Amino acid sequence: TRPRGGLARGAGVACGRATLTLPARRRAPLAFLAFEVLRAPSWRGATLRSLCFLAGFAAAIAPWTVRNALVFGRFVPITSTSGFALFIANSERAWGGWIDVAALGDPALDHGRDELGASREALRRARDWIAANPARAAGLALRKQQLFLGDDSDGPFNALKRGLGIDGAPYVAAKLAAIAFWLAIAVATPVFLAAAWYARRGRLPSLATLPILLFFYLFCLHSLVESGSRHRIALAGAHVALLGAWIEIAARRHAR
Repeated sequence: TRPRGGLARGAGVACGRATLTLPARRRAPLAFLAFEVLRAPSWRGATLRSLCFLAGFAAAIAPWTVRNALVFGRFVPITSTSGFALFIANSERAWGGWIDVAALGDPALDHGRDELGASREALRRARDWIAANPARAAGLALRKQQLFLGDDSDGPFNALKRGLGIDGAPYVAAKLAAIAFWLAIAVATPVFLAAAWYARRGRLPSLATLPILLFFYLFCLHSLVESGSRHRIALAGAHVALLGAWIEIAARRHAR
């Protein structure tokens, strides 16, 4: 139990540090806690590791929480601009991706003057817009899901066209290669996941569930806030490795 508790604390610390760099994902611990519940043979072990994970997470974000208390004079666990994350993706100008709020020139949204006040105003406006435009908000959510599930053409764009100024046929070829790669992964993953599930008689290896849970967490999150394929690229390595494992499981079953 002790080594597993240590690993859970380490995972919590890593998750907390990652959350400090991208506060919009501060609810990612929910995926880890669900993973523990799904894989644990007993509630006692799941509870112990979950508490260790949360302790590590809290320890990682604690210095920033203390800093926020000293600066703002109130309890702000991680981010003081969470309202903007919702407003960017749910307003008259929202299209699913990033927009520059500062370019709107609205004094009420100027976080340089009153950071917490501007965030609260952005949150209020986003909620009011969603309530007043439920059909448009639902359509925008579908657009965000499309962007999230898209290819990694952001890579060729930023590396070649934006970074090195390369355009024309080489740039188009790089984009097509990125699109083809992710389309192949998108098509092959559910096929071989189903084959692996069948080969193991309705069970999957426990470690296979964590990347899947994280993927669906991010999918749901970026159905609400600003989206884009770059938000799920961090899981690409895990998905490719799992795809290889699922192919091997299916191949062993077929060989029998």
